[in-house]
Amino acid sequence: MTNYDDALDKYKNGNEGYVFFPSLLLVFNQITSSIGLDGQGVRQILLAVNFVPVLQFKSVNKDNILCNSKRKEIWRVVKEHPGMSYTELKGASSHTEGDFRYHLEMLVRYRYLEKYQINGFIGYFNAGGSVTDSEKGMIIALKSKTGKEIYSILLKNKEISRKELSEHLDITGPTVTWHMKRLISLGIVRATYSGNSVCYCLSDVRKPLPEM
Repeated sequence: MTNYDDALDKYKNGNEGYVFFPSLLLVFNQITSSIGLDGQGVRQILLAVNFVPVLQFKSVNKDNILCNSKRKEIWRVVKEHPGMSYTELKGASSHTEGDFRYHLEMLVRYRYLEKYQINGFIGYFNAGGSVTDSEKGMIIALKSKTGKEIYSILLKNKEISRKELSEHLDITGPTVTWHMKRLISLGIVRATYSGNSVCYCLSDVRKPLPEM
């Protein structure tokens, strides 16, 4: 992490709504680090010298975190579309990269959102909901239309070959393989091989798609 990032982290930890100047932050970072001050100590110094109007500090806590319109927008998008990845969420946002990352991290820190990770895949969910970890994995895996169609077909068939899936969905064999690798890595589907052919089946108890 660069010194600039250190400075931003120190002043963003528990405070927001400020106008910041990189060179000023770096100076403060160097001074406060050399004398062992934490963010709270820095805040007291700024209060003492009447610096608050410049940095416009505003305390953030669990009760007021959704008062910020940018955070509320991110939280609402996740509520309506659970399981979205960081890239998908960022694509649905009009915020700059830095703003978006900061507000998303604040929502996770104060447990309004949960960052759920499974086998290298990451999705965001409303924290404290009734969705189980197994269902979260399914939601992450079945966000695409093709993924949902494959799962629905497997619910109705004990076993189906790659060729049959390709014909049923009117997609190429390699496309079927790509989707199946994702479902297999998440533990939703099993593959069995016989010579050059491969068949797929659900690896768990058959159940309907979770609400999305």
